[in-house]
Amino acid sequence: MQFSFGQMQFSGFTRPWYLQGTMGGVDPITWLHWLKDKYFIKTPQTFDRVQTFERDSAAKGVSLDGTLVNYLPNDERLEYSTGTKGLLIELTRANLFVDSDVPATQDITTTAIPYTLSFYGTGSIVLSGAHSATLAGTGANERVDVTFTPSAGVLTLTLSGTITYTNFEEGSFPTSFIEGD
Repeated sequence: MQFSFGQMQFSGFTRPWYLQGTMGGVDPITWLHWLKDKYFIKTPQTFDRVQTFERDSAAKGVSLDGTLVNYLPNDERLEYSTGTKGLLIELTRANLFVDSDVPATQDITTTAIPYTLSFYGTGSIVLSGAHSATLAGTGANERVDVTFTPSAGVLTLTLSGTITYTNFEEGSFPTSFIEGD
C-alpha cells in the first residue's frame, strides 16, 4: 500500500503512519512525529495547529550542519542537537559564566551542589579552587561538557585556546547555550 502526506510518499504500510502503533490496544488520536515533520490529531495537521508553544526569551539551537542558530521568543526549536531533528524543550536555567559569548578567565562563587560546564571549541578550561579538573575541547563545532560537585567556595575557570558558547550552570546535565550577562 502507498499513501501520501503532503509531498511525502510512503509505501509498505498496511495502515496510515499515525496508526502504526497502539497504546493499550487502542489507536491513539494524537501523534506528533517531529522527525518526519508530521502531526495528527484525528486527521493530519500542521505543527502550529496541534500545539501551542511559548518561550519568553530568545534561544539557541543546533542546525543540521552543526552550527548554532538563533530562535526568537515563542519560536519552536526544531533542531538537531541529538543528530536528528527534534523539538528542544528544556528547563529554565541561568548561565553563571559572565560574558559567555566572549569568554575569559573568571572566578565564580559555588556551593556544594552539582554544576555543569560546557563549551564549543578546541581550547581548554582548567578548574581550580573549589574543584580541580580540566575540560578540553575537541572541535570548533563540537560541544564538550563536564558535571561535578565542587566544595563551597570560589571556583576559578582559566581559559586557553579557542573557546566559544561557554555555559556554567547549576544542574547535573548541560542545557543549550544560554547568553550570559
